[in-house]
Amino acid sequence: MFSNLKNRISFLYYTQVKKMTPNEYSIMRMRKSGISIGESCRIYSFLGSNEPSLIQIGNHVTISSGVAFVTHDNSILKVLDPMTDVVGKITVGDYCFLGQNSILMLGVTLGER
Repeated sequence: MFSNLKNRISFLYYTQVKKMTPNEYSIMRMRKSGISIGESCRIYSFLGSNEPSLIQIGNHVTISSGVAFVTHDNSILKVLDPMTDVVGKITVGDYCFLGQNSILMLGVTLGER
């Protein structure tokens, strides 16, 4: 979970001193990276991405463990042009639930509820 000592100390500071839950700490870190996350969300997967600004999560969303957000792809067009990279936004509406090991691909929009 922690790549180095600095991350571990940061986690301990926020969870022990600031009294954050591990979920609140993870959401704070993801928001700092550029992911738009609404209020009252429960996220049990780390949503790392090379393009975090392309991920938008609504209010009251639950994301189970092992969920992946894929915001870019160049596997299909690589044959035609090696410099091609396809990028797209992922939007999750309010009151959604994403089950364990779900994969959301670029361009996907999940509507409310």
